[in-house]
Amino acid sequence: MAREFTKCIRSATRADAAEIYALRLSEFKRAEEFEVVEPMALHWDERDDLEVVLAAWDEQGRAVSTMRGGIVKDRREAEERMECSVPLDESAFPAFLLGRGATRKEFRDKGLNSAIRYHFYSMVPGTPIRSILGGVYHHAPRTELMKALGYSFYTPERVWRTDLHARQPQLVASLESSKIDGACEILRTMVGAVLLEYPWQGERPRFDL
Repeated sequence: MAREFTKCIRSATRADAAEIYALRLSEFKRAEEFEVVEPMALHWDERDDLEVVLAAWDEQGRAVSTMRGGIVKDRREAEERMECSVPLDESAFPAFLLGRGATRKEFRDKGLNSAIRYHFYSMVPGTPIRSILGGVYHHAPRTELMKALGYSFYTPERVWRTDLHARQPQLVASLESSKIDGACEILRTMVGAVLLEYPWQGERPRFDL
């Protein structure tokens, strides 16, 4: 008998490693902003075990959208993780770094990335986190949404990332903690139907700072 699946958003674990890697690799290869130089770097690794990987799953049990989030305690750690200089002062830390975002091509107009982003944002209020960080490229589709959510964008002086070859300039995006509640409200309005169609499943992750 075939196993039955339901649409949901939940935390991924190492048991989902192959599915998450396949999603990352297939969609990163489609990106116009960069070229994948080191595909093995997209494999599930110790960082995925330590942090939170969220994914949306369809009725066939496939991961169709994913993103990873974790804490960076200071600018040095942010630069180490993002592999570029981060032109922010220490008032932005500790920060919540989001990355490894990927959505299957045929699902990109459904708002799943925004729904996952909403779940990550909703984890921040009540914690000492002072900002949400992410790397983005000029003209990437999500930059307009990020602007609407209240992000500020900064150009790093140096970039030394080796797993991807950038075709467009890389930016550091930062959302101050004071704007997170407002960003959550915007996302709830935008993707409320998606959050109902893909309900949260399982326990909510917690962060140790």
